[in-house]
Amino acid sequence: MILDIPYFKQDTTYACGAVSVQMLLRHHGILSSEDTLKIELHTDTEYGTHHQPIIEELTSRGLYCYVNIGSSFDDVRFYIKEKKLPVLIHYLEVTENVGHYALIVGYDRHTIFFNDPWYGKEYKLSRATFLKRWQDERRKFPQWMLVASESPFTIGKQYKPKKALV
Repeated sequence: MILDIPYFKQDTTYACGAVSVQMLLRHHGILSSEDTLKIELHTDTEYGTHHQPIIEELTSRGLYCYVNIGSSFDDVRFYIKEKKLPVLIHYLEVTENVGHYALIVGYDRHTIFFNDPWYGKEYKLSRATFLKRWQDERRKFPQWMLVASESPFTIGKQYKPKKALV
């Protein structure tokens, strides 16, 4: 199963967070550019984007955010299969072993499909490889995930919108 989620490619090496948020927003019908999001998310040229500004940006745009640390693949499967929502994850990128954001948009028995702002639409990793790499560089947020939704449901830590969707 693969969700049809808008894809954008990042223009700089440090903008994976901003562009992943751009894809999430577009999925919900909200337009924003990479440059605007880099400013709004306080994206840093050395460290990229931190989790909290992403949550703040999405809720300020009227979306509910569901955030979890220590997630399982069953959590990912629930959101994709049952809710038809992409899952924003932070993992160790495969070639340089640095923290990287991407959207999980689908899966099959052995493969996970990403809209990866650096590697492309429906970029594939084996499930085993992904599960080993699903952590940040400092191992502070293992198996971190975020899902943005226009309506509330209860699973994970929920952040309510700061304004209503127009």
